[in-house]
Amino acid sequence: MTATFFTRLRRAIHDFFLRDFVAQYTIFFYATSSRNTRLFLRDFVAQYTTFFLFFFFMAAVEYLGNRGLLEGELTAFLAPGRVELLSVLPTLDWAAAMSREGRTVVSGFSSRLERDVWDVLARGNSPIVKVVVTSRYKVVPTVYRPLLEQGRLLLVCLGWGARLDRRLAARRNAYVARLAGEVVFPSMHEGSSLWPLYRSLPSATVLSF
Repeated sequence: MTATFFTRLRRAIHDFFLRDFVAQYTIFFYATSSRNTRLFLRDFVAQYTTFFLFFFFMAAVEYLGNRGLLEGELTAFLAPGRVELLSVLPTLDWAAAMSREGRTVVSGFSSRLERDVWDVLARGNSPIVKVVVTSRYKVVPTVYRPLLEQGRLLLVCLGWGARLDRRLAARRNAYVARLAGEVVFPSMHEGSSLWPLYRSLPSATVLSF
């Protein structure tokens, strides 16, 4: 899907919402009794909340780089801040294999092991999709520029907040998982911060138990 498609879709949703809103708002003035007013507001909120949220979040997401990467097969890599020591080498071997095969990896690349995987992928041939919770960069960091010039990087900027915290990290990780056909974890146990997400997935790959 092109940027033009999303622009037209947002405009269509906006026009529909605004046009129907004016009609419904006009009706509001004829709902003179308090009971009719409550019913009107209840029905209005129920009818338009989904449309509004959909439009809001589509408008918030921004892209920088090769959007064509989203049309191919994506593999997500997610690692918590603390990982089992024995899972580090299998993870780096996995990243090297992905790089040799030129397969696209999507992640937030924020935890230590995720950043190590980024380094392996960036030195190799893999296209990379990095998802961040902030808005689009005003100045592109130097580390991203060579990959952007090569068409190997897409930055997905969700615009959810100014800085990453646990709550936003959990939402971002769920977003990353939805983008991918396969989700890979370095290790997994019930005490992991990623355990709830892992349990919610129909299938996932764990590199080291």
